[in-house]
Amino acid sequence: MTDNSSLWPRYTGPDDLVAVEGVPLEHRGLPTSTYAILERAATLWPEATAVTVLPDAARWEHGVSRTFAELAAEVRRSANFLRAIGVQRDSVVALLCPNCDGLISATLAAQLAGIAAPVNSGLSAAHVAELLDRSGARTLICASPEFDPASWDLATSLVSSGLVDTVLLLSPTGTEPTEPAPALHGASVGHLAVMASGYDGAVFDGQPPEADDVAGIFHTGGTTGT
Repeated sequence: MTDNSSLWPRYTGPDDLVAVEGVPLEHRGLPTSTYAILERAATLWPEATAVTVLPDAARWEHGVSRTFAELAAEVRRSANFLRAIGVQRDSVVALLCPNCDGLISATLAAQLAGIAAPVNSGLSAAHVAELLDRSGARTLICASPEFDPASWDLATSLVSSGLVDTVLLLSPTGTEPTEPAPALHGASVGHLAVMASGYDGAVFDGQPPEADDVAGIFHTGGTTGT
C-alpha cells in the first residue's frame, strides 16, 4: 500500500493546520502539468477507476470506466500520434465535440503534445470559424457524423473555409468506429482511436510540458461575441 504522507500532510483536526500551512506549495512536489498529474496517478493507483462516463441518461447504470493506467496509456498513444502528424509544443489543437469518454483523453493528449482549445459546438459557424482563426489551430478533433451531425457540419464548413487541414473523429461513448472515416476535400480525415492505435502507450516520445507552458486556450466570449 502506498504511503501518501509525502503527497498530502496528515490532517486530523484544527491543531494540524499549523504543520500543514508551514510547508510551502513549492516544497510539496506537486505535479506541474495535467500530464504530470495523470502520470503520477497512473503510477500510484494504476488499477483505480479514473473516469466513468455515461453513454446517455437512459443508461445511467452502465457507465464506461477506465483506470488511471488505461487513461494514461490512451493519452500517450493519442499524443504520440498528434506529434507524428506535426503537432508541436506551441501547436493548437481545437476540439469540437459533445461530452464523451474519448473527449477526456483527447483533451489531455492535446495538452501533452501541444495546446488544447475546446470550442463550444453550440456557437454559430461564423463564431466557431473566428475562434479557430484566432487560435491558429489547423488540427480539429471533432465528433463523428453519426455522433453529432451539427459538429460534423461545422467541421465541414471549417475545412471548406481553409481553416483546418486535419480532422480527427471521436465516436459516442462506449462504441468503436464501424465505418471508414468520410472524406473531405481539402483535409485529412480519420478516427482518432484508429489512427492512434498503433502508437506507443507506455511513454510519450516528445518532451513533456513544463510548468510555464500553455496547456489550453478557453474562449470566454459567451454566445454573444467572439
